[in-house]
Amino acid sequence: MQLFPVKLNRLALNALFVAGLCACLPLQAQSSESLLPNSSLEQADGSGDWPAGWARAKNATWENEDGNRFIRLTSPAPGAHVVLYQKVPLSMEVRALELTFKRRISNFTVGEQQWYDARIIMNFITADGKKVSNKRIPYTRRNSDGWETVTTRFAVPADVVAMEFMPSLFRVDAGTFDLDDVVLKPIDAAEL
Repeated sequence: MQLFPVKLNRLALNALFVAGLCACLPLQAQSSESLLPNSSLEQADGSGDWPAGWARAKNATWENEDGNRFIRLTSPAPGAHVVLYQKVPLSMEVRALELTFKRRISNFTVGEQQWYDARIIMNFITADGKKVSNKRIPYTRRNSDGWETVTTRFAVPADVVAMEFMPSLFRVDAGTFDLDDVVLKPIDAAEL
């Protein structure tokens, strides 16, 4: 004797299957979407005072604003170079990348040269240890009107095995650079 009609059994099994898929999807998307760790910058490291997976830097703080966590770079003096360094391994199959992040720039004054600004420096590292600069550096020379989202896509040169990812206040006279939701992901080179 069946406890449930066949249709109800199939419906229940399908519902359980879909629920299981839904429970797994956020974890898969979060872990495989970005090459950078803890892209949302919400998870704390073991000390509880810095985002997990990110290197510490002088003149950088981990801020909390209305429950949102982000990294803040602050220029301590005119001409100082404030940089947050992350080394990102890349497989040889990665031929193009997309970088999306949120930034907020405030109290900003450009440095002595026009290219002394707020930027994300990205250098590629080849298998033989040589550095190749990325020509597509996202930068700004002005205060932002609150948080703004920036997206850039770029090719990865041949023989590259890693990338240096360095949000920076590059020799500015003054300013803060807030950084959040940093996603670096491989894309099809045909999308460029």
